[in-house]
Amino acid sequence: MVASDDINDFPDEILAMIMEEYVYEPELQRLVKARDIIQYFSKYDEDDIDDRPLAYATVSISLMKSRDSRVLLGISCKRWREIALNTPRLWAQIHLGWPKAAVSMYFERSASSPLSLAINKPAVRSGQFGQITSSLETTNTLHRLTRLLIHWPLEMSFVTGDYGPISPELLSWTRSILDNKISTPNLSQFHLWVREDSFKDPTIENLAHLPFLTDVRSQVISLKSTLPDPCRLTTIQAECSELRSLEIVDFLASCPLLEEVTLKHKEVDRVALVHNARNDLITPADSDDEGNANIVKPPELPEEIIEYDGSSSPIHLRYLREFDLKWCTTKFMENIVCRVTFPEGSYISLCIAREDGSTVLASLPPTLRQALPQSVALEIKSYPSDESLFAFNLAFKGLHSPCYSVHVNEFESTYDWHNSREPSEKQTLRINETEDLFQELSMNSFPFLESFMINARCLKDMQHDPINSLFLQFRHVETLRSHTGDADRLLDALGSKGEVFRCPALKTLDIRNCSFDPEKVEQVLQDRKEWAVHPQTVKVTLDPRLTAWTKGDRSAAEMLQDLEGCETVDGAWTDSPASGNGNEDVDVSEDDENGNGSGENWPPEEGVDDL
Repeated sequence: MVASDDINDFPDEILAMIMEEYVYEPELQRLVKARDIIQYFSKYDEDDIDDRPLAYATVSISLMKSRDSRVLLGISCKRWREIALNTPRLWAQIHLGWPKAAVSMYFERSASSPLSLAINKPAVRSGQFGQITSSLETTNTLHRLTRLLIHWPLEMSFVTGDYGPISPELLSWTRSILDNKISTPNLSQFHLWVREDSFKDPTIENLAHLPFLTDVRSQVISLKSTLPDPCRLTTIQAECSELRSLEIVDFLASCPLLEEVTLKHKEVDRVALVHNARNDLITPADSDDEGNANIVKPPELPEEIIEYDGSSSPIHLRYLREFDLKWCTTKFMENIVCRVTFPEGSYISLCIAREDGSTVLASLPPTLRQALPQSVALEIKSYPSDESLFAFNLAFKGLHSPCYSVHVNEFESTYDWHNSREPSEKQTLRINETEDLFQELSMNSFPFLESFMINARCLKDMQHDPINSLFLQFRHVETLRSHTGDADRLLDALGSKGEVFRCPALKTLDIRNCSFDPEKVEQVLQDRKEWAVHPQTVKVTLDPRLTAWTKGDRSAAEMLQDLEGCETVDGAWTDSPASGNGNEDVDVSEDDENGNGSGENWPPEEGVDDL
């Protein structure tokens, strides 16, 4: 660690490199937040630093939040200011939505260094987009452009209810870059977020004229596009609704350097599910040329049931870190995952649209069904029946395999589920499905499983047998965590029943934030002390409601603190008013159908994501 007094011993060149790393912004659209601060500071940029008003000290706090760190570097000290002003690369990340004076200042200071531009609606409406791009074309300096991020969000008219179209000027300029009518040979990052119907369909482009392209994020560029050779793509985020599964495989094979892949195949309710497809290949035509009805003709075989040749060589994406593919059928997904070898440390997120009536485990692609019993960590989430597109999530990690996270939807369409069933009926169906999932999982032995987590509001309403059957297979599980409203069902399952011992290797049971019966905790710890392999640790939360609980002359807190192996923390159960959260389950509103984020306030422990 370098002491702060020694940093000025660094040569200017090293400090400039550190500053470059500090100011780099991967998401250029965030720079729009700096517009007011930049406008304020730009008034003093040519003054001596000691003459600037005391307001600098206060505004610097806002500056840190504004994300424009370049100006902050310039007011730290005279030497740093000189270094910053003489390092053009520090000023080459520019948002055209800034005030005109700020944009002009940054362009001037960036000199001829590689340029990163962000464009949004205000940038176009203010006229700055037209002025800057015209200037770059006139001076023949578009070769400077290395990063281009365009964002044109939906904007509904309150009068007509229609969404306004994208600026024709911006659309034409962007189209010209993709068609190579405007030369940007050094472009490496291209993000285009516009309305999906701005282009008729995901357009098939010839991107061979962009040999340095590494990062593409747009729902309007097809994966069938011609790519540069060699392909340097590391990041792709795109829609692939027009692609067959093997075309996606071909795309992955053509991009060996991929690190992050995010693909959206369909909306969940628009996936074409196949029901007894092989029996339905003959469909009646309306009539033949002579008007004879009931003439039959074979339609094209649905893509999801085509039997592909499995003898092709596997695709190794050795640099891959994240792979996300949304809303495909089981067969479609299998055609991809069986052909791609994912690195051990990668994170694979899949969303599978179930056929009506299909169970959760049966919806997994066969390749993943084979991998599941080899897991060392497993997490099951049963979503509330009325809050999400998702019904279940299975996350699991093998010793030498990637971490898989598989979301499945309801067993019927989202519309039917939310509009045709009463809440009580949906809750009963969710309980039954969760019980079925436990029973299906209990058919596996899980010889390597060490960590298990269950996140389910309905756990407290489940029958004992499915839980008992599953726990009987957990011969080597050492850590068991629960995020539910009531943990008593788990406590019951962990006790011995005659000569039947469940989870004998368990070391830690974490039921923090869950309600529980203190007497059950005492019984489980005393019971397992007689036969369990390891000493037990149970982690619980002391909710204010426990103050009314007593056993003899001892309070719940006193009894639990006296129990060997019981660790307590003060707090509130997730179904308690004191917790400020009336739900037992976490909020997944961020990602709606993406399922990436979570507002879960869960203690950091080793689980699926940590292995």
